Amino acid sequence: TNYILNIVVLATFSMLIHTTVARPDYITVEKFGPGATAGAVYTAPGDGRVSVNLVDSSTGNILLHMDYRFEWGRNPYTGASWEDILILNSKLNRNWGGEQHVKPVYYTPGSTMAVGARAGEDSFTIIINDQALATYKYRGDADVSSIDKIEFVAEDCGGCELKGLGVRYD
Repeated sequence: TNYILNIVVLATFSMLIHTTVARPDYITVEKFGPGATAGAVYTAPGDGRVSVNLVDSSTGNILLHMDYRFEWGRNPYTGASWEDILILNSKLNRNWGGEQHVKPVYYTPGSTMAVGARAGEDSFTIIINDQALATYKYRGDADVSSIDKIEFVAEDCGGCELKGLGVRYD
């Protein structure tokens, strides 16, 4: 039933049409690489942050961390509240790289958000609700074909609910 439910949910996000459910907060994938799109469909939070991670579980590397923050925390440089922002990053060999900020990214709390990343030859195209918003270059010697896990993480998240995780292979 979860498998069918997630396919129905993900059908609303045209980029994601195939899913496998291992647990509610992550899925494992058999293959990934250029042409593949991975992402999550969830209810937009009223506060806090939601992350979708593309992971190589053999090394623990997070090749792509997509972190949507809705008025969450304080910007360490200005002291002001974060804008509604999508932060992109990678964690390779236990070290976070520099953040890439995509802003403003605002969605009404309680609305459905579909956040995904399509792998290209040298970068991801970041997609929210079927709109390409940014490009994120692969970092270091990251090999996107090593991605075998898609994670969903909610932190201090008011009202967010995971509806589905999925991967589409083109």
